[in-house]
Amino acid sequence: MLDHDATERLRRQLQDLPELLVYAHLALEPGSAPRGGRVSGATRDAPLPCRLDVLSILGPSASVALDEDGDQDGQTPILHTIRAWATYAAQQRRDPEPGRHAGTHLAYLLRHHDWVCAQDWAADYATGIAAVHRTAARLGSSPISRRPVRVPCPRCRLLTMQERPDGQRECANPDCSAVLSRDEYDDRAEQVLDRPDSAA
Repeated sequence: MLDHDATERLRRQLQDLPELLVYAHLALEPGSAPRGGRVSGATRDAPLPCRLDVLSILGPSASVALDEDGDQDGQTPILHTIRAWATYAAQQRRDPEPGRHAGTHLAYLLRHHDWVCAQDWAADYATGIAAVHRTAARLGSSPISRRPVRVPCPRCRLLTMQERPDGQRECANPDCSAVLSRDEYDDRAEQVLDRPDSAA
């Protein structure tokens, strides 16, 4: 079972993944890799029109089974991990398999997020999704940036305000989801700094 902070962090990671996967797919382009040393030598085979290192992480896998024993080597493809966890959650809930695409798997996991986070296997699930999120962010160099902002939400009064890529601040509390413009947030921050005892 995950605590509130871990549950909300995991929710944000799941919400980020569709955009991160788009940027990761853009990294498949042959010229998207950072420049490195040249490899000399001739080959009879034409080069593939994509980056193999990215393709191996984004490509499909043969099965959806989880590596419960932790004895597999190599990097598990992102889509395999997402599909495996969605399938596992559906089996535990006795639901039909949630579709065939990453989007439907992510939607299923978000729809049942609170239930999944309350299960005894939630810590392993959170570790797997966090690893996928890190890998996708590294591959695609996405502009996603949600830094914690240490001013309480004016509506629910929790320290759950996050900065969105557009600069607005949004409350990560799913029961609140208040949104402040930059100016509104700055005004709120000044009020809190002027009167620390009234921050809540």
